[in-house]
Amino acid sequence: MKARVAIFGSGSIGSAIAEYLLKDRAVSEIVLFGQDKKDLGKVLRQLSSKKVRAVVCDITKAKTSLLAPYDIVFNALPGSVALAGAELALAAQKNLIDVSDLDFAEYKHLKKKAVNGGVIFVPECGVSPGLTNLIVGAESERLGKLSRIEIRAGTLSPSHPFVFPVTWNPEDLIAGHLAPALAIVSGRKRAFQPFSRYQREFVKGVGEFETYVEEGLSTLPQTVSAPNMTYRVIRPIGFMHFFLFLKNHGMLDDFATAGPQGIDNLTLIIVDVSGRKGTASWIVQSRSSKGETLNSMQKLTALLPVAVLQMILSGKIQKTGMVLTEELGREGALPFVLKVLRAHGLSVRRH
Repeated sequence: MKARVAIFGSGSIGSAIAEYLLKDRAVSEIVLFGQDKKDLGKVLRQLSSKKVRAVVCDITKAKTSLLAPYDIVFNALPGSVALAGAELALAAQKNLIDVSDLDFAEYKHLKKKAVNGGVIFVPECGVSPGLTNLIVGAESERLGKLSRIEIRAGTLSPSHPFVFPVTWNPEDLIAGHLAPALAIVSGRKRAFQPFSRYQREFVKGVGEFETYVEEGLSTLPQTVSAPNMTYRVIRPIGFMHFFLFLKNHGMLDDFATAGPQGIDNLTLIIVDVSGRKGTASWIVQSRSSKGETLNSMQKLTALLPVAVLQMILSGKIQKTGMVLTEELGREGALPFVLKVLRAHGLSVRRH
């Protein structure tokens, strides 16, 4: 039996998921739901397939009957309306793969909806959190009790080292740089202000960049025990001062268009883990050239939820209720996900 898929959101991630699903023989139909008729039309022209159609719809006002024909829902809505999308899918008793930025405080009642509906709910199934949590979960099984987790993730341009390629929803990007961040230091939870613990780093083949603490650990402090746990965002040299300049001059609305558009871009993930049985360092790279249909962040973000869909349809994931990505890592899902990433040209190395 082939699956009929609904995708909430026709933006950069929703459209990327649809593009990858076009090649999946287990998917018979893909329907994109969005409010902007013009954006939906643009995506349909880009995908150019009878397998895909679009529905103009305000998800915040939609009824569960809207989802009756579909087997699984991807939620790729921006943070401001993401909760409405998740609640609608779970109320309709549909398996839900969520790529949006949901507030952790909402998980308790969403988990209850998934359990009561007998469906699978995989939240924060993106890059970080998402793939990073999957890696940490796998390493917690391999290395035993963990003592340190440090995650770095972000996007750079190899040919424009002082330019930040905007490859993500600007609304969520800006919000992330304005909010305090949680870290675990010597066994204690600490809150850090934006751009705290600034440092410069260098990776061979990538170059120099700056990092600082940002919110991104998500559920890890609740699900993985480690006395030191930090998430750091990767940005080009000079980004912090540029962002603060825009903020202080009331110009953050110009953030998404402040640099050249359509440049080459690299999304980089570094996950360092120390445990009782040793250490591990992961480097994941997704690259896109100027003019490619999908940017590096679209590729990396869309491929994990696509892999999770394949695991659900093949029976590799059967547990209903809320299934966190670190749980999938502990249960052996990482090799399958890495196979999907590498099949689409991404570089993944473990040292």
